[in-house]
Amino acid sequence: MPLVTYLRPETTFLLKADSREGVLKEMVAAVCQTRLDLDPATVYEAVARREEELSTRISEHIALPHGRIPNMEGFVVAVGLSLQTLPWGLEVSDVPVRIVVLVLGDAGRADEHIRILGEIASCFSQPGAVEQLVTCESDTELFQQLTAIDEGRIGDTEKDIEEQNMSLLQQASALADAVAAGVVIVLGPKHLGRCVRRLDKSRKRPWIIAAPPSPRDQSQEEDAFDATLDIPFRGLSGHQRLDVVILIGLLKDLLKVEERAVCVYGRTEVQQLDTIHVVDLRRQFSELLELSHEIRHTDIDPEVLYRVLQLANELALEGREGTPVGTIFVLGDYDTATACSYQIVINPFRGYAPDEKNVLDPSLDETLKEFSVLDGAFLIRGNGEVMSAGTCIHITTPEDEAVSGLGTRHRAGVAISTVTEALAIVVSQSTGTVSVYKSGKQILALTRNKA
Repeated sequence: MPLVTYLRPETTFLLKADSREGVLKEMVAAVCQTRLDLDPATVYEAVARREEELSTRISEHIALPHGRIPNMEGFVVAVGLSLQTLPWGLEVSDVPVRIVVLVLGDAGRADEHIRILGEIASCFSQPGAVEQLVTCESDTELFQQLTAIDEGRIGDTEKDIEEQNMSLLQQASALADAVAAGVVIVLGPKHLGRCVRRLDKSRKRPWIIAAPPSPRDQSQEEDAFDATLDIPFRGLSGHQRLDVVILIGLLKDLLKVEERAVCVYGRTEVQQLDTIHVVDLRRQFSELLELSHEIRHTDIDPEVLYRVLQLANELALEGREGTPVGTIFVLGDYDTATACSYQIVINPFRGYAPDEKNVLDPSLDETLKEFSVLDGAFLIRGNGEVMSAGTCIHITTPEDEAVSGLGTRHRAGVAISTVTEALAIVVSQSTGTVSVYKSGKQILALTRNKA
């Protein structure tokens, strides 16, 4: 994401302090005034400790102090400009700085932290950028100049990306004609609707967009598509996101079993398309077809399945409080599943009304993530009602090769999906893989993208 995404007027200002320690305290105080969930003393200690280990001066005029704060939500960037030179390094001969950029973020999201540092370095390396900034005489002017510099930096890049996306979508449309595809599926941002509207006015076939959800006032371009799927699965490769899209598309009757589809996508969380893939649904996705068919004969609501997959993926990606977690979601056929299980701990969901404990309610997400650290499984009705957590699955099954080669959680998932009509969605603590089991077979495996 570009630097302007993190900039705020209240954390972009002229500095008053005239020492490194004073500047750090001043900037931490400014950030904590906007983020009441952060403790100034804890944040300052983290930043100062990092600074003592190695000076963060990155050029003649710029210092980039940063701190990784456990359990911090999101990232914060603050920019300070000193009207005088600041001594920053440990040596008297070190070149002083004028611009200080403070970055704070979750200690458990190191990759994103590094990407933000790269965006900052790219922004300030633009010709004339530093010279423009050091002439600013007010907080407002500093914020405006920073925004202008960063937007100018990304302007040409965005234009190049849009041109490449347009080219790939044109090729996808032509390929769909050549192979008689019944649908084109695009995995990317919803603003790609601008391109689709330009290249396929004849509407020879449906176009489906699968993208992270966005506010309605920012997603008008999705109207260019015949259907929209909100798929906020971070950390997955294009192929794995495609698996999820195919499954949800089948359950929503957006895809026909007998047809081919042309799919266009890019790498994880990148706005740029780079891959065109022709798929034969019956031949290449037979297991997902079987799963979608079986789900239609259960009490499982497709929207509930989607939400549980999303929660499982978030747990696999983020863990809990910086620590990897593993858990099992047993979805559907509750009456049979509960007969094959018992409580390890007091059930935290007991006594609550059904509408207060449904996975479709986003306000329940943090509660579910909190209880994911308990040993055992979640039992969830097909309509999304969470019936229990900390539940032990107790089933005796033959010790065949497939089961004996798995860990405890996966063996429990195989077992419960064998003797009930439920789905077992297992999050592996060691690998972060999300596995879906039905009728004793692994139907879907979503692994974290290491790229």
